[in-house]
Amino acid sequence: MKRGLGALLWLVFLFGLLAGPKALAQSSDTLRGVVMEEDSKGELKPLADAHVYWMGTDFGTITGALGTFTLAATPQTRRLVLRYLGLPPDTLYIQDYKPVRVIMKPYHQLGMVEISEERASTYIRRAEAISTTVITEAELFKAACCNLSESFETNPSVEVSYTDAASGVKQIQLLGLSGTYVQMLRENIPTMRGLSAHYGLSLIPGTWLDEIQLTQGPGSAVNGYEGMSGQINLEFKKPNLEEPLILNGYLNQMGRSEFNAIASMRLSSKWISTILLHGNRMDGSPDINKDGFLDLPRGFQANGLARFFYNDGQGMSAQINVRRVRDRRMGGQLGYDHQRSFWEQNSVYGLTNRLDQAEIFGKIGYVFPAHRYRSIGMLWTLGNTQLDNRMGYRSYLGRQTTGMGQVLYQDVWKESRNRYRVGFQVMSDEYHEEVDTAALPFGANVRQNFHRSEWVPGIFGELTLDRHRQQWVVGARWDYHNLYGGQFSPRLHWKYDVTDRDQLRLGMGRGFRVASLWAENQGALVSSRVLHRVPSRVTSSNSNENSAYGMNPESSWYAGLHLRHDFLFNYRNASLNLDFQHHEFTEQVLVDYDRNPGALWLYNLNGRSYSRSAQIELQVQPVKRQEIRLAYRIQEVISDYSSNDYTVQRRFKPLVPAHRAMMNWSYRTKKRWEWDATVQVFGPKRIPNASYSPWYAVVMGQVTRNFKKGSLYLGVENLGDYRQSKLILSADQPFAPTFDASLVWGPAIERMVYAGFRYRLASKEIQ
Repeated sequence: MKRGLGALLWLVFLFGLLAGPKALAQSSDTLRGVVMEEDSKGELKPLADAHVYWMGTDFGTITGALGTFTLAATPQTRRLVLRYLGLPPDTLYIQDYKPVRVIMKPYHQLGMVEISEERASTYIRRAEAISTTVITEAELFKAACCNLSESFETNPSVEVSYTDAASGVKQIQLLGLSGTYVQMLRENIPTMRGLSAHYGLSLIPGTWLDEIQLTQGPGSAVNGYEGMSGQINLEFKKPNLEEPLILNGYLNQMGRSEFNAIASMRLSSKWISTILLHGNRMDGSPDINKDGFLDLPRGFQANGLARFFYNDGQGMSAQINVRRVRDRRMGGQLGYDHQRSFWEQNSVYGLTNRLDQAEIFGKIGYVFPAHRYRSIGMLWTLGNTQLDNRMGYRSYLGRQTTGMGQVLYQDVWKESRNRYRVGFQVMSDEYHEEVDTAALPFGANVRQNFHRSEWVPGIFGELTLDRHRQQWVVGARWDYHNLYGGQFSPRLHWKYDVTDRDQLRLGMGRGFRVASLWAENQGALVSSRVLHRVPSRVTSSNSNENSAYGMNPESSWYAGLHLRHDFLFNYRNASLNLDFQHHEFTEQVLVDYDRNPGALWLYNLNGRSYSRSAQIELQVQPVKRQEIRLAYRIQEVISDYSSNDYTVQRRFKPLVPAHRAMMNWSYRTKKRWEWDATVQVFGPKRIPNASYSPWYAVVMGQVTRNFKKGSLYLGVENLGDYRQSKLILSADQPFAPTFDASLVWGPAIERMVYAGFRYRLASKEIQ
């Protein structure tokens, strides 16, 4: 009844926005136009996502898929600025408000061009109501960025840590919540779900990425229902015939090496493709802390992605992507021989992780020639993930087959700056899992099998209203889960330009998800903890508790406030950002390490669970080509945990810092050299059944020497060599009940020096 009433109120609110034009008055003068790019052959093509704004103001927009834009007039100026990354900016003087056509040309077709300002390596999209931070390739180059999990080291909102002290797998936290509450998207297609959520960040090489788009909160309703604490969208490199070959290599002192290659080619007049290849090996056997365990597992990864793009020049476009990855990790005690069977040496603790993944995904779209703002498209993906893991006496096997299809239609409403998107989506997942709930020498009697099939069809809609100084994005989706029934997820985002230099954003919405208990908590399996699952009263017609472990789905509400002030510092652009977020769970699967030191309890929330945080961030350019970013975040993540006597105890979530500060400094010379340094400070974290960790700081840095065709870089991580003193409890007795490698609160690796190269081959060099 409450859910239905909430849906009704939301629809009434949406109707009120549509029916209330007087409340959203618009300017009488509106400029419309199209932005096009002229390539080296003199051919014109629409330029999507170009920035168009009035000079000296914050009134602007971005061009659509066909390069078109609509921008309300302002009495402050008639000078229109157009910018696009990789092309020289252009400025027009608008005498009247007739439609305009702008053709932007590459640098080599122009004479001397002087750029008076540069976009920061990390920035917030000012023209959009949804607060989205864009992490560019320049920001990714500030660190080694071997894979996605290491791409957030210079971001103050995201914390990166190891899941345990033996597997080498890293996880992220956003707003103090586990990365499983972040919806991962690959060019707006859901990815890293279910069994691949634990390893997914390590399966995406950083070299493959053009940029990362980070949204705090549920984000757009179009992208799915699983966004709770945020959305991360990954933009992969697309075919680039100007640079048909990109190579990257990396080596560190611990014996890790990797190589990346990206090749682009034209297959025909309508087809173009790119191949992305990645391989890495870990051959070292370090045990710096002398606990008898490898600090990082040995192993390798082979990863490949083939991308094919089609464009007929008449409005039809498509892409097909095929990906295959094979990942192996072999760790444990130094004396363990991975060439022999575990049962031949069952007095030595060994760890083996095997992952195989194959997937095919793509898009197809059509833009109506007679209606440039109208388009229809389809996104789809099919994939299979298999896990075969052993941690001492315990094993975990998993297999997931997943599929998704989405049809999306978009058009303008009344005028071109008001847009709407509607569509439907079907998600399908088939899971098979086997897990040993206890680490016993002969664990057949503690092995449990789990199988579930999820089928989730849904419909969605989203309306964007652009008015003078205001933008509303109102969306909602309704999904029917075959195990849990209907789920309604409304989303609302609002942006208000208070002044030319001040912006206010509000965001709120609901998300839900079904937890994959064992896959998402594999770090806890590297211990002797006994796994206890407490089934709940499942809100489903399906009485089989194994359908989803007998647990209710997780759901939460989010509300966030973002304030931004732009100003000049030493005649250069600077910004100050304030963020406030509150996340309230209505249903949650709690992972309880405190109830019993020798056990891990998993059960649904019985009480309250919430996360709230505040963050301030300052970004300045004191001198030319120098950038400094300072940030501080305070957060409180609290849940009501159930005890053995059925009472409820409110505790801070373990291993989450209450305070975090960061400073990032970068400087580059005019042509050759780049220096980058980052300092991260972490406040105390609660350790289960213990006290709190101390304050500590981590320093990393990198220097890059650029050449005409590439660059060389040398860097260091954990410069101060600060490490958690006791990573593994009872490391000398790995089969004792007190053995636990899952309580990692600080740096696990010593000071590490690395080096690498980047090489780009220009097309003119092979002509």
